Amino acid sequence: MEIIVATNNLYDVIGDEILSYKEATVLGAIAVIPQEYTYLNCRQVDLDLSESHGDRSIEQLITEFTIDSADKFVAYRKHRRWVQTFEPIPIQNPPEQSTREEMLSSRFKILPSKLRPGGVYLITGGMGGIGLTLAEHLARTVQAKLILLGRSSLPANDTWDEWLTTHDAQDSISHKISKIKQLEALGAEVLPLTADVCDRAQMEQVIALSLERFGTINGVIHAAGVAGGGIIQLKTPGIAESVFAPKVTGTLVLNEVLPAIDLDFLVLCSSLSSIVGGFGQADYCGANAFLDAFARGDRANRQTIAINWDAWQEVGMAVNTKVPLEIKQWQKDNLQHGLLKSEAVEVFDRALAGGLSQVIISTQDLPSVIEQNNKLKLIKRRAYGFRNFENFQFRSFLTWHFRS
Repeated sequence: MEIIVATNNLYDVIGDEILSYKEATVLGAIAVIPQEYTYLNCRQVDLDLSESHGDRSIEQLITEFTIDSADKFVAYRKHRRWVQTFEPIPIQNPPEQSTREEMLSSRFKILPSKLRPGGVYLITGGMGGIGLTLAEHLARTVQAKLILLGRSSLPANDTWDEWLTTHDAQDSISHKISKIKQLEALGAEVLPLTADVCDRAQMEQVIALSLERFGTINGVIHAAGVAGGGIIQLKTPGIAESVFAPKVTGTLVLNEVLPAIDLDFLVLCSSLSSIVGGFGQADYCGANAFLDAFARGDRANRQTIAINWDAWQEVGMAVNTKVPLEIKQWQKDNLQHGLLKSEAVEVFDRALAGGLSQVIISTQDLPSVIEQNNKLKLIKRRAYGFRNFENFQFRSFLTWHFRS
């Protein structure tokens, strides 16, 4: 059985679309349904309703209903049918060798760093593993002023030394206090704040306190997120909404409270799962697909970029997610192919300087990973020489080929 989902202007195919992003969460279901239900296949047809009459759109949909096609993501623009493909872009500044490579090089020319010495940066999810890693990178490289936003509060800072002497080093609050002290030792000025990124009133207060303390905000890294889990059959709207909240609602709230601030950049920490799917991850895939679409369609006067992170070895959801004992070894083996923190911060710098609105980070051959996920086979993954950044690859999601 086949499910065909029609959407409107989710993709930048020919360059003149007025992009939408609010429908993008459906992409999680399109990716994951076939992985959980082997007798179902899902395909997407993206139309441009602003350019075509209703009759033409109906004809295009009927075409998709009646042809036998393996194309999972299809877009119609200017009477033509386009299919989505992926093209690797080397992490180093690529040499200009051919017309095609010149085009790719121009799209990914390494630009001067957008990080300012002493710049002010707000990080949501700032007390999580990825948030703290990026905070340390900003502290180490530009002695940044950091606003670290978390959901749980810390004790008053004049009691921190006493707290550290009376609590175990493994205590979660002790860990956060120690990390903040490390950031300050690197030359950063740190303002830890507690707020729910989904609550507009709380976020307006965060912005007000940040501006009162530092006078401006130069960039925002949205790293807040909640791990998904559980097959579609057992999902409830409440479960899905809790996964959507920080990435979907949180992004919309940030967009509402930031317009008056002249940001250099807004980085959205997305996931490779929005591209490859994942058994039990329909809501999480959909939440990250929203981030991808938002970055592509954001028309604010700033650089907005979605980074679709592969798993990190040392921190992040892939490390912290508890799995049954039976697949612990598989999880351990899989993480060996993940990013080290030292690699991830270099990827962050290059992605930020690259000028793309979306960058997919894959430590393995991406089409092979997609095929493995679609076949639901835990195949032993090939190890690639990604420690050498000459071989490491960015992958652009926004590649479309005309197919009649």
